[in-house]
Amino acid sequence: MGTTREREKDVKEFLYQNILDSRQMILPIHDNDLRRWALEKANELNLVNFKASASFILTFKKDHHIRSSKITKFVTTHTLNGAKQTVALAK
Repeated sequence: MGTTREREKDVKEFLYQNILDSRQMILPIHDNDLRRWALEKANELNLVNFKASASFILTFKKDHHIRSSKITKFVTTHTLNGAKQTVALAK
């Protein structure tokens, strides 16, 4: 199994891989998702006293240059097509 630090490193690698997979599929990721994934992997690795605390999540995000953002606008295909037509009409 390895030492506790090695298992915690495995948890962090698992989290990062899940983030990359989610980004590939253009899925939103929240802190609760990170916490859930970390706890699932910790249980799998038998990390008894592991808690995916807010400070753990914050440190993980800082280490991997991940920041939270809010989606405020969805761009649809209709919107993009409308912009192309507007440019074509302007010429």
